[in-house]
Amino acid sequence: MSASKKSSNPAVPSRTAGRGRSMDGCNTCRRRHVKCDERQPSCLLCESQGITCEGYKVSLVFDAVGNERSQYRRPLFTLRMRQHMTEMLTASVAPDNVDNYLSRVDEQCESIQQNAHASFSTELGPFGAFRTAQVSNEEGRQQRSPDTHVSCGSPVALVAVAEPEDDMDTLLADDALMECLFWAAEMPESHNSVFSMADSSPSTALGIDSNFPIPHLPYASNPAQSTLIPLAPNLAPAYAPALISHYRDVVVPSFSPAVPKKTPWQILHVPVAMETLALLNMGELASNARMAVFYSILATSALSMLGTSEQRCGSEWHAQAEVFFAEAQDHFRMALRQILDGQQKVRYKDMLIAFLCMSTLWTYKGNEKQVERCLLDCEHWITIRGIPKPHKSRKVRLLHHCYLSSRTFYESTSVCRKPVFLAKDPSARFFRRQKWVDRFEQRMQEQKGGKSVENDMHFEIPGNWDSSMYPEIYGIPEPLLFSLAHVTRLANERQISFAAHHETALNLREFMERARSIEKYISSWQPPAFLSTTESIIPHERVLQSPHKVIINRLIIAMHKALLIYFYRRVYDVDATMMQGNVEHIREILAECGRFDICAVYHADSFVWIAFVAACEALDPSTQDWFSSWFDTCIARGNFQFFQVIKATAHEVWKRRKQGHSATWLEVLSEAGTNLCYI
Repeated sequence: MSASKKSSNPAVPSRTAGRGRSMDGCNTCRRRHVKCDERQPSCLLCESQGITCEGYKVSLVFDAVGNERSQYRRPLFTLRMRQHMTEMLTASVAPDNVDNYLSRVDEQCESIQQNAHASFSTELGPFGAFRTAQVSNEEGRQQRSPDTHVSCGSPVALVAVAEPEDDMDTLLADDALMECLFWAAEMPESHNSVFSMADSSPSTALGIDSNFPIPHLPYASNPAQSTLIPLAPNLAPAYAPALISHYRDVVVPSFSPAVPKKTPWQILHVPVAMETLALLNMGELASNARMAVFYSILATSALSMLGTSEQRCGSEWHAQAEVFFAEAQDHFRMALRQILDGQQKVRYKDMLIAFLCMSTLWTYKGNEKQVERCLLDCEHWITIRGIPKPHKSRKVRLLHHCYLSSRTFYESTSVCRKPVFLAKDPSARFFRRQKWVDRFEQRMQEQKGGKSVENDMHFEIPGNWDSSMYPEIYGIPEPLLFSLAHVTRLANERQISFAAHHETALNLREFMERARSIEKYISSWQPPAFLSTTESIIPHERVLQSPHKVIINRLIIAMHKALLIYFYRRVYDVDATMMQGNVEHIREILAECGRFDICAVYHADSFVWIAFVAACEALDPSTQDWFSSWFDTCIARGNFQFFQVIKATAHEVWKRRKQGHSATWLEVLSEAGTNLCYI
């Protein structure tokens, strides 16, 4: 038989396979290097061989002169000892009281900070802290007793446990190290261990000549407290840890209804802020792009605190937000200058995160012009640095998806800017679109993929993309966002044709052909099989089982209904009375999702966009009042400027309709000279 056949035979054991190794065998078997059956009190193997079993005693032998006894590894604590300590520790405090106990210990420690040189001891449950006054080595030796703990001069955590049923003296008998650890016993003089070195100077203990020059360390010594004080200043803001925690726990879940999953903000944004905070704590600065991310997150978190704080605290948070906002702007400008000058290489992901964070910050401040500028600059950055990348990592693709989603929602309600089709200069700073694709309806049923799809930053290539990350990030299937982008393009074509004649404008035949293709695809689109478009009331059992899945379920259905309203009102301009069925369905879905009290229902781009599109077409006064209350809830939860603009726009549309005018939100925004922006 050949060697290759032997190696491929599954019956032949692999030579590289590792074998298990146990340290729980008896002392006799471990010394003989044989496998022990670990039966206690004496193993069966020793009894069958007629050998005295030395047992399983924990015995640590120190390096002593003339000691030739063999040594081998063994767990520091036996299983019985570990069980005793675990049971005593868990029985000493209830899980719900842990935070309360620690807080009370901290309060007691803070109350005696004035006298830093006095001895202090406090103990509560399994937790405790103490401090001893500085004493000489001889005084320390005289004061030590079996009832005191060993201290290194700084507060440490102690564990107070009850006496076990078995005597601990029996468990730890004749073990010098155990006695030293638990009762501060003196080590025998014959043992040359690390404990005997503690009484000597560091140079003597390490065998270094006292005349040997010790290099100067970058620390200053404080003789009064005998501690090392770092000279490097702490550059981090005082509120940074609390604001980053608020951003992670409160702000980030508002970006997407898929809260239980790891979102791009948790994977990318928060770690950058944490790493920058660590550098600042050590007196170092991060790159300008990362500093911009750090301060923009702090400013965004501080602005988010305004909606949940009292008036006095709200003014303080607003002042802090302005300080952080100025810092974020300065570092962001310096990062852009580095890109333009080319003197220092800027990491692609860091700068892309900075663009997205600054766009979010401008949204919180309600400045839609700066939001558009950030999105345009972000698109330019992706074009020159991101698209040429031969391989795009998962993190890069996540950031690209976040950008394209934000840009799609923003452009769908942007009416107060020059249409992109009228810009002759190819370098004009507007959202760019290429030519329309033919056979839109048929091609949307085909599969797509490859680098061209990954580089599609305008939703230009139709088809089904299995690698799309939109369901993972936002819970929305890509065909809905893709259809929204194409409806927006078609609506812009209609706006151009009504504004003035232009050579790039579509004629009526081309316009109607494309409108029918998009209409047929949107109307025939079916949600995933696990969704139900006819279900209006969520069963109580489903609510208790998976609230986030239920929210995503209803979000997809509501998004589809809002897309139909958006298409018929912007492309065909049908009468609002034909849309009331979809408006009422969306109101029911938002009411159902609001029962979960999840922040994403009131802050996510998709939910706010859906509510705005449906509210502006509501004709029934009771439905209008319900949407007005829904926007009030959004304002109360976030106090963001763009919520005020959204609510005011809807109210102006309702007001004009009561006066007999067929007003639309498009006209209201155009006359006000503003656009809508979303988180």
